[in-house]
Amino acid sequence: MTEANSNNINGFSTSDFIVFLASLLLCVAIGGFYAYKDRKKKVDNYYFGGKKISPIPLGISMSVTFISAVTVLGYPTESYVYGIISLWYAFTLVIPNIIACLYYIPLIHRLQVTTIYEYLELRFDVKLRKLQSAIEIFNQTTYMGLTVYLPALALNAVTPLALTWTIILTSGICTFYTAFGGMKAVVWVDTIQAGIMLAGVLAVLIRTTMIVGGFNNVWVALEESGRDNFWDFNPDPTLRSTGWTILVGVSVTQSILCCCNQSICQRYLSCRTERDAKLAAVISLVPKIVISSLCTISGCVAYTYFKGCDPIKAKNVSKPDQLMPYLVLQVFRDMPGMTGFFVAAIFSGTLSTVSSGINALSSLLLEDFLVPIKPQLSQTAQMVISKVTALILGTLVTAVAYLASALGGNLVSVVLIFRGLFGGPVLATFTLGMFFPWTNAKA
Repeated sequence: MTEANSNNINGFSTSDFIVFLASLLLCVAIGGFYAYKDRKKKVDNYYFGGKKISPIPLGISMSVTFISAVTVLGYPTESYVYGIISLWYAFTLVIPNIIACLYYIPLIHRLQVTTIYEYLELRFDVKLRKLQSAIEIFNQTTYMGLTVYLPALALNAVTPLALTWTIILTSGICTFYTAFGGMKAVVWVDTIQAGIMLAGVLAVLIRTTMIVGGFNNVWVALEESGRDNFWDFNPDPTLRSTGWTILVGVSVTQSILCCCNQSICQRYLSCRTERDAKLAAVISLVPKIVISSLCTISGCVAYTYFKGCDPIKAKNVSKPDQLMPYLVLQVFRDMPGMTGFFVAAIFSGTLSTVSSGINALSSLLLEDFLVPIKPQLSQTAQMVISKVTALILGTLVTAVAYLASALGGNLVSVVLIFRGLFGGPVLATFTLGMFFPWTNAKA
């Protein structure tokens, strides 16, 4: 590899700032456009886009709701440290989509529920609906805080900006276009961000592979280090990562997102028909698998590039999740604007996830908690409340991002722990309700 200039990895040029800021201003512009265009429309349009959104942009939006900075930064770090076994993360996305298409999308479209937890009131009772909705609000807020922290950490690594300001910048822009633009702004910004993410990850992968001399050299480095472990299906449950633990464990956590997550279910209901919703779910698989796979392979290529001079052990980066920004500074040192483009890709992942989450949680607060208490609320009042709650949620996400800075280690592990801890019981409740007719609310 080329030797690092110093332990200070700040290296944003003027051209990098221009590229990065242009991507952020585009998001703000789209949010402002839909805020003005749909200013007189009803709450249904704000949360579901009038239920007339095409399945193609909706499918892409669903895919990048899954793909966050955790994917763009965390997956390469996983494969860098633990080997190509991490590639199984990409393929665990297929099974949950099949389950959603067979059982959950038909149920959601048949009932036409406003929130996914409304089903729990219909099947069990209102207390369970409120409990599960409250759990989801806490779980999603925590997850969004972690996803805001990651790109803020990346920007802090490559620019002179303090971590405080990078967190405020990330959550502030995202909250703005989500609160005022609604579902249409979220979907169309997501579509653009998917392209930015794909291009940014590909640029780093291709450039680094060329520098290390091709994939043959990458595979040799993986073999020599024992990281060629893709087919490791050791049944020992105490091992951190094997084919079985990833396929089974991550399939369950992804099923939570595909089947009973408000962000995704809002998109199912934003389609005209059940058939369009299933088509959107299938379309979403392609960007998810492609981008997740490329991120994982990038970590393997990064290992080859840094072989013999690990920046994590050398303390050239303060946290493992700064590995990819550090790599980008090295390989694009003589290509102005490319570092800014990659950081824009990281931010795209976070903006897409957090915007979807804020929009979804705002609907949960309105429909599961406020409307049952004040059913006489006018459409105008509901719109005002929706935007105010979105702003409040954005503030909470910012606070969680600050707390995340105190956590050590790789945040992919932290995210999976939170998803399993809070999402598992929610998925279990839906499963019991749908497939076990004798189960009651107390059980």
